[in-house]
Amino acid sequence: LTKCAVEQRDSKIPITLFNVTNHWIWITAIHIVVLIHIALAFEEPNSNQSLSRKGGPGTSLALVEFFLLAFEGLDLYFRVLIRYKWKTLNPLDGNRTHIVDSVHASLIMLILLDWVLKLSPAHWSFQYYVPLRPLLLVSLNAKVRNSGITFVQTLVHAKDVFLLYACLVLVAAVMGLALFRGQVNANAINSSFDNMIRSMATVFV
Repeated sequence: LTKCAVEQRDSKIPITLFNVTNHWIWITAIHIVVLIHIALAFEEPNSNQSLSRKGGPGTSLALVEFFLLAFEGLDLYFRVLIRYKWKTLNPLDGNRTHIVDSVHASLIMLILLDWVLKLSPAHWSFQYYVPLRPLLLVSLNAKVRNSGITFVQTLVHAKDVFLLYACLVLVAAVMGLALFRGQVNANAINSSFDNMIRSMATVFV
């Protein structure tokens, strides 16, 4: 449906852009860019304190991240151009696509803001508290999103099993506390059944 809508345009630019952005080379390239962007975190200082002491992430890292963000932003721009300006959005999944594109755009804007904050005199980054880069891969890849949604739905459906397991752990911890408190590892500083929390941890393990 999308390709047919693009082909009806008088200009050849929409169909050319559609074919380029849906080609496996472009899709692979944008995924590699996102993975490199995620891997940059291993080269950056490990805390805001270290970032401030070093006076920022460094010129080379800042430039690399800027070009990665530029490529990610270009991909988003092409996507928005094809789907919304040229009105080629598939009506069957329009609402879901709107949400995904909005989240993806918000992530890029927040990461760009974080990049600016790291280069500012404050030399501060909120991604030490809330990592955003891995979410780019989730919002970009439909298979990863569907796997995540399926996993969450599985957890929701299995809530009764988890509740039963928690009750069993709780009962076993109470019994262990009643039977073994002061008996197991009595000469040690910390016993496995000193208190309820340690007893639950021991039973869980």
